[in-house]
Amino acid sequence: MVVSGKERGKSGRVLRVFQQKNRIIIEKINFIKKHTRASGQTRQGGIIEKEAPVHISNVMVICEKCNLPVRVGKKILDDGKKVRMCKKCGEIIAPEFQLEYLRKKVDLKEDHFDICPGCRE
Repeated sequence: MVVSGKERGKSGRVLRVFQQKNRIIIEKINFIKKHTRASGQTRQGGIIEKEAPVHISNVMVICEKCNLPVRVGKKILDDGKKVRMCKKCGEIIAPEFQLEYLRKKVDLKEDHFDICPGCRE
């Protein structure tokens, strides 16, 4: 979610991250109009609308559980994996493809402690 600037309050999916410049491109946020001239690659000139980068400090992550923009902390799981977590509710914040894997890993670890009480310290 964008927290400052002309696009304040809007949210979208992150399309690209520029780490060197501390900027990100968010889907359907911060549109600019680029005037192009006809050339060999583009036969027709005109005005093209596209997303422009936004500074990272103007953006916050939205927690799925809280449904609010939150600050992000780091948490180390039992298997030694470092993940991002919501500072408000403690929920793990990860890309969609990692969420199922992490939830399965945490459940397996808890089941392991029930079976083998000697491992718990």
